[in-house]
Amino acid sequence: MMLDPQAKAVLDELAAKARPMPADEADWLQGYREELEDVVAMQGPMPEVAVTEAVMPGPAPLKLRWFMPAGEGALPTVLFLHGGGFVAGSLEAYEIPLRHLALRSGWQVAALDYRLAPEHPYPAAPD
Repeated sequence: MMLDPQAKAVLDELAAKARPMPADEADWLQGYREELEDVVAMQGPMPEVAVTEAVMPGPAPLKLRWFMPAGEGALPTVLFLHGGGFVAGSLEAYEIPLRHLALRSGWQVAALDYRLAPEHPYPAAPD
């Protein structure tokens, strides 16, 4: 079966950036975080949408970023919690997909940046 040329280009780029598995856990985690950021950054140009930031109070202040499509009045809202297994990911890593989600859905997207392990052990992320 033929692989889609765009999918092949992405896989080739990932293979070119591949690095050996580090022996140290901290080095592995940093590498994983960097690779996640790299993959998400390959998603193309950044669409124009209104973006607002706020800080959510709680056990620790958390960033909340709102992505708002053009529109008047109240809009439906989706809460987005980025992927990364509670050890990686960030609002910056998911900026492009969240902008697309807001534009294509017509909904406002509220993206919450949570605390990551191991720096903040469980239950810090869900708290």
